[in-house]
Amino acid sequence: MKVLICFEGSFVHYNVSPEITVKSLKQMKTLLLQLDEDQHVHHYLEMRYCGAALWDNWTLRDVSFTSGRTIRCSIKREQKPIIYILNAVVGETIPIIGTPAMLHMSVGQLKSIVSAQSGLPVSVFRLSTDNSVELYDCNNLQDYDLEAGTCIHLDTWNGWLEFLQGCLLGSQEPSGIGVSGSWRT
Repeated sequence: MKVLICFEGSFVHYNVSPEITVKSLKQMKTLLLQLDEDQHVHHYLEMRYCGAALWDNWTLRDVSFTSGRTIRCSIKREQKPIIYILNAVVGETIPIIGTPAMLHMSVGQLKSIVSAQSGLPVSVFRLSTDNSVELYDCNNLQDYDLEAGTCIHLDTWNGWLEFLQGCLLGSQEPSGIGVSGSWRT
């Protein structure tokens, strides 16, 4: 089967089996390309056929590719997160995307960014390192020798975890916290 690969205005013909995977095609093409690998930006080759991005495990037969057709290629850039925040309230990791200069910001500024992304008020959580070293608002991240790709833990102050988890579940009286009395006008 003849495949025409188009990349930045140049065309290359390959004779391949219909059972070849997209990943194998990418490997054939990337031998001719030099992808710059920046520490903070991930570059990868994307192949498209009939307007759709092709997944690496698909074969040409999977996408009903016919001989003589064109697959278009482009280099995609994906910025890697500078810091990861492990959110104890929901058990998910929040990626913080930015430049390495973010490692020079204050912990207070980072907490504001985390608050905006997580929806939690700044006053209900604290940040700490893997070694349980608490990060104080007035210090800069560089004071803690944090590197790009570091995971920081978001923990709530005592009593807030159960309350916030109850709020997320939609409970009206989370963790036994009840309201007594009634409102009268």
